[in-house]
Amino acid sequence: MAALDAAAVAALLVELGRRTALAGDNYFRAKAYVRAADTLSALVEPLDRVIAENRLRQLPGIGETIAEIVTKLHNTGTHPLLEKLRRDVPEGVLDMLSVPGLKPEKINILHKELGITNLAALEAAAREDRLKKVKGLGAVVQRKILEGMKIRKTALGTRHLHRADELALSAAETLRRSVPGLIRTVTAGDLRRGGELVSNLAVVTEVERLAGPPKVITSGEMSVYLTDARRFGVSLLFATGSRKHLEILQQRAADRGMTLTPEGLRRGRKIIAAGNEAEIYEALGLQYIEPELREGLDEIERAAAQDPATGDGNRPIRRSARPYHRLGRRRYTGSNGRDQPRPSIPIHWHHRSLEDGALRRRSHHRGDRAAAG
Repeated sequence: MAALDAAAVAALLVELGRRTALAGDNYFRAKAYVRAADTLSALVEPLDRVIAENRLRQLPGIGETIAEIVTKLHNTGTHPLLEKLRRDVPEGVLDMLSVPGLKPEKINILHKELGITNLAALEAAAREDRLKKVKGLGAVVQRKILEGMKIRKTALGTRHLHRADELALSAAETLRRSVPGLIRTVTAGDLRRGGELVSNLAVVTEVERLAGPPKVITSGEMSVYLTDARRFGVSLLFATGSRKHLEILQQRAADRGMTLTPEGLRRGRKIIAAGNEAEIYEALGLQYIEPELREGLDEIERAAAQDPATGDGNRPIRRSARPYHRLGRRRYTGSNGRDQPRPSIPIHWHHRSLEDGALRRRSHHRGDRAAAG
């Protein structure tokens, strides 16, 4: 059979992690499999190249044992351990592990004593009040299952911002090594907007020269926006989102006889703003809007109300200060558990300013606003 790509291997690692958890063999090993799967899902280069160059162990969360499993899965599409575990538990039972708060030992009770084999049957049993009298479950577990089912529907496919940080940093390192003429890589998507849970992984990479329009390269769950200095700002704007925020901006441009596309803000055939986010907002008659506010709520209305011609023209629209832990200064922790110096890769991160509570972007070589494009 043909060798599996990173996304396919990641899916098998998730399955292996879930089955290991249900078997009760080793909780930490199960978590390690899922963590390695997360890393592969955001890989921005072909997995066969990484394996051929013996670089698997350089990826976050992949040590010698998991590297051997990944290689076996890549080459054969399966692994003896996975095949053994598949004989023990039906596929649908694995999905129950995606319900927040539902532990493997409880899932085993649900499966073995009640014959529940999928999420639909689990929800039905909880709603029909059939779990309260089961030894090892009870009313509390039944209530938590129903609450967890609601949370699952909103959090499915997301990861915590600190894990998203790590994956973005890994992608930046790969891009630095493989993209000729790379100038800088910055975070975008939910991570740049300050989401606690990140559903879309995205970075923007500026190169010295780019033939044709900006490009979006998707690898697994990671999107790389490839651009140049002339269109860096508009690429960062589109990569950051949110979709609703962009739609309102595009409508505002249309109302003023302009067009906002991934190539820039145009009036007719002439591009009037593209290299810098702040210039695009200004051309649309808006204050610069900080990334964390771009959710398509009332931020554009507020930005329009503060005319750039007034004395407040240079002040970006910001959110009032929130608790520091919400989006604190990012730290990088090494394998010894200690904080490490900031990496030398030119990747720009958000950090919380204690003075005014605003989010700013830190750059190694440029000022805050320059890092914003």
